[in-house]
Amino acid sequence: MTKQEEIFFRQIEEKSKEEPMIKVEYAAKEIAMYIQEYCMDEERRVKGDLWLYLASVLGGISCIKASKASFINIPEKRLDDEDFMPLVEIDTKMGKFYIGDLINEYLINGQFSLINVYCVLCTNTHKDFVMPDIKAAVEKNSSNMGKEDFRIWNNVHNPYEEKEMFMKVYNEVKKHIVPFKIEEEMMPTVFGFVLSEITDKVAGIFPKNLNCYEMTIEAVLFNAHMDY
Repeated sequence: MTKQEEIFFRQIEEKSKEEPMIKVEYAAKEIAMYIQEYCMDEERRVKGDLWLYLASVLGGISCIKASKASFINIPEKRLDDEDFMPLVEIDTKMGKFYIGDLINEYLINGQFSLINVYCVLCTNTHKDFVMPDIKAAVEKNSSNMGKEDFRIWNNVHNPYEEKEMFMKVYNEVKKHIVPFKIEEEMMPTVFGFVLSEITDKVAGIFPKNLNCYEMTIEAVLFNAHMDY
């Protein structure tokens, strides 16, 4: 790291003490640019469809990773709450899945949950944004977890075959943004910003019969429940 970079990250850290979202926004922009490199053809043209899909999968991974990280530090008082179901492991033919309140907090229920952040940002900045039916997306996801023939992203991608590859990419992303000092539990918020930024750039290239916002949320949901 150069001296100039050290000064930059130190300034970001100081500003974030009063405005935490500053660090989140900078990290999100860095991630969006970083993963763009995975989505270029031989002539260095960005494949927008792949760029948004990749970000959606990584966003889902961030939710299950954050859930597992926070599970370790749950106060006993909360565990004693009979209505609280933190993480439940489900065995399927296609591997383990997880459900539970912790995942829901990072996905949808929390103020800074991934889908909440994504939809708020899209509402504010994307003129053609129509709020996806989140309830329907959750129900569809629940009915397809562990199904061998289920595909995401307009029935194109096999999440089971791609799992190992995308886990490696996620780890590379985390390593790349180490200077921002983003905790695992904050990554879903970061990816809410990442997805909004990329959607803003590529939504226009999607065929009119495809809703990229719904596709994004579907990919996030499915991967957020897989065993990463």
